[in-house]
Amino acid sequence: GLELLITAGPTQEFLDPARVLSNPSTGLMGVLLAQAARLRGAEVQLVHGPLQVPEAWLESLHCHPVASAGEMGTVLQRHQPGVDAIAMAAAVADLRRSADDPQIKAKPSKADLAARLSSGWELVPDLLAELAERRPVGQVLLGFAALTGDDDNLKRSGEDKRRRKGCDLMMVNPIDRAGQGFGQPCNGGWLLGNGWVQHFPSTSKLRLAHQLLCP
Repeated sequence: GLELLITAGPTQEFLDPARVLSNPSTGLMGVLLAQAARLRGAEVQLVHGPLQVPEAWLESLHCHPVASAGEMGTVLQRHQPGVDAIAMAAAVADLRRSADDPQIKAKPSKADLAARLSSGWELVPDLLAELAERRPVGQVLLGFAALTGDDDNLKRSGEDKRRRKGCDLMMVNPIDRAGQGFGQPCNGGWLLGNGWVQHFPSTSKLRLAHQLLCP
């Protein structure tokens, strides 16, 4: 009987008409989280970048395909007021070309590319922090942090990110360990809340999705 808003997949920021800045996310974790919520009786809005999952896995989800972080932010703002909880599983790119860069509409040669990319950057909008700032009372917000490092540093970095972003929960998942993370069938890590930590050993992303819905 609840309504959830979930993001999945990478975002893409065009460097020029032929090249994009993105990451290896396939969208599997977010899609499985959305389907696990749907099978538990939720109505799910899925906002996703380019996915690498079978089309059938999107069945019965309300899908909103986007490309860039800006497009994702627009859809999130439109749907946020009516949902009970939000899970930001998408891997949003950190940088984009400045909107006022006149060269973004022209493809540079390979020889000129390094010089072109040495300037003209700006940070993409912080979608998670924006959600936290405008969320209504009672709305639960789960963020994801794809990080590298040892266990203690991961948990410290994740808690710092949870506090800075203003979300209730932060799932910290290492992406530098064999068999889990981007493009892999398994995932694991630590779910951080206000004063508590729960460890999830590496497992299938579907199983982890169900665990996150009932921590």
